[in-house]
Formats: sequence, C-alpha cells, structure tokens
Amino acid sequence: MALLTSFYVHHPMSIRHLRLTEKHLLAGTASGAIHIVDRRCRHTENFSGCEHRTTIEAGETWHFDCYQNTLITANNDHVLRVWNVDTGLLQRTLARHSSAVNQVLIANAATVISSSQDSTVIVWDLPTAVPRWTLSHGAVVECLMIHGDLLFTGARDGTITIWDLEKGGFVRVLQGHTTPVWRMTVHLDGRLLATGASGGSMRIWDATSNHCIAECQGHTKMITDFTSVSETQLMTSAADGTIRVWDWTTGRHVSTLVAHERAVRGLSLTSQRVISGGMDGYVRVWDRADMTTSYEMREKVRAVWHLVSEADTIGLALLVEEGKHLIEMWDASQLK
Repeated sequence: MALLTSFYVHHPMSIRHLRLTEKHLLAGTASGAIHIVDRRCRHTENFSGCEHRTTIEAGETWHFDCYQNTLITANNDHVLRVWNVDTGLLQRTLARHSSAVNQVLIANAATVISSSQDSTVIVWDLPTAVPRWTLSHGAVVECLMIHGDLLFTGARDGTITIWDLEKGGFVRVLQGHTTPVWRMTVHLDGRLLATGASGGSMRIWDATSNHCIAECQGHTKMITDFTSVSETQLMTSAADGTIRVWDWTTGRHVSTLVAHERAVRGLSLTSQRVISGGMDGYVRVWDRADMTTSYEMREKVRAVWHLVSEADTIGLALLVEEGKHLIEMWDASQLK
C-alpha cells in the first residue's frame, strides 16, 4: 500500500460524504464546502498551495454526486446545484422540490435523480434542467440506486419501490421492512436485490417479483455497506462492528468477522484482501481466505468517517482530532 495524496480539512463537525470517481476524490462537510483533489495529485498533508486541489462552497448540503466534470449538490434550501468541477463555477440550478433535497444520483450525462424531504423523487433532464418525471412516494426516500433501466428507491416507511426510468412508471413495491431503508445493492444479473434497514434488518428479494427470498438475521445495528464478493456471496458491514458474508441466492449466513469495536464505515475488496475502516479509528486489511487480520493499513486515528474505493484506489476520511480531518488517497494495487 502506498499513500498517494492527503490534505487536511478543518471543520467542527464530521465529513458528511466522500466520493471517489475516475478523476477526483471529493469530501463534503455539512456546511457545504466540497473539497476536491485531482487523482493525479501526489502532494501530502504538509504541502500548501497544491494546484490539484480546489474547494467549492455549495451552501448547506446533505449529499452530492459527481460524474466526469459535473458535480451536483443536494441542498437544504430545496435546490440542486450543478457545478463544473474543473472551474468551480456554478452552471445551473434544478428547482422543483418543496423541501430539503437529501439525495442525488447522476445516472449519466443527461439524467439526474433526486429525492427530497417532500417525499418525491424527480428524474431530471440535465441539459435542459427540466423534470422528466416526478415520482410520488409514501415517505421520504433515503437511498437511490439504478440498475439498467430500473430505479430503486428505499424509504423511511420500510418500502422499496422499483420504477421504470424510461417511462417514469411504477413497476412494483417490496414490503417487509418495518424501519427506514438506508442501503441497497443489486446482484450483477439484476434479479436479486439486498436491502438494509435500521436496527440491522436485512432482506434479499427477487427483484422480478414481490417475493422476499430471505430475512437475514445477524446484524444488530444499521448496515453500513454492501459488497458483492462473487456471484454467489454478498458481504455486509454494520454499525455493530461486524462484517458478515451471506449466500446471495438463499440468504444463508456463511461467516462473521468481529472487525471493529465501533461501527464499520466502509469496505473494499481486492482478489485476496478485505479492507475495512471503523469508527474505532483503525483501517484494517484482512485475508479473504480465512478472514484473519493481516495488518493495520495505517496508524490509528480518532475515527474513520468513510472508506470508499474505485478500481485499485482507496479514499479515506479520518478524524485526527476535534475539528481536524485528514483526507487520504491510497494505491491498493499491490494488495493481491
């Protein structure tokens, strides 16, 4: 493992969101400062005046997404803002929601999906800044996911709704969770859907019907991440500090690893290793064969806010001390 770049962010609260794309690493605070570093940067925390870094002051922000050179922020003032990552300039606004925008997902260069505290989901035509569809939900949507032409929305009332993105129409609703749905992932073939709700509730569904294949028992607190290990196995992490492996097709529990003393904040997989970051301040590397600790990737900090990955690169948002956060990018290509 080699540290590629790092920089400090000073903020009294947490790093709310961390995103790693093909070109950039982006870290956002609750006050709306989006700190952006070009992935070509090789400067470290002690270097000032780096030409690869920029900050966009986007206003109070709940979430953001980035695609190529476009950044879109979901703002508390009911508006989505579209920014040019390279210039830091505001390009346009998307205004139709009647309450705070809490989620945004960029599907492609022309399509953006947003959800709001007003319990609606809007599918936007980005070039014209005009809504294609407004989808009414029975409750506030907390997570969005796309697979092919289908949009999946998970809501506070425990429902998961599947929509046709091309037609803007309702496909089906999956009911079973009794607490808010916060995480979702879909199997590679699109037939199976895994969902995680408050309290550690987890279900695997046949996404082509309303059938719940399994209610997976094990986690005692909210699931924080899903990762497909293979076509047959699914890995989960949770706020209970554990990492668990499940059979994708049956929901059968395969194994459990007590990974951290506090919440697991992210997972990354290589061919032979699992990397996890926890609120206990550790970033750990595990052997996938027997899930025993190989080593700690870096020295302990106060907390790991986020661990994200893209290809062979890992992004970390770390709490070093009160009000002082460290954003790091690591090369994981040597972890075979």
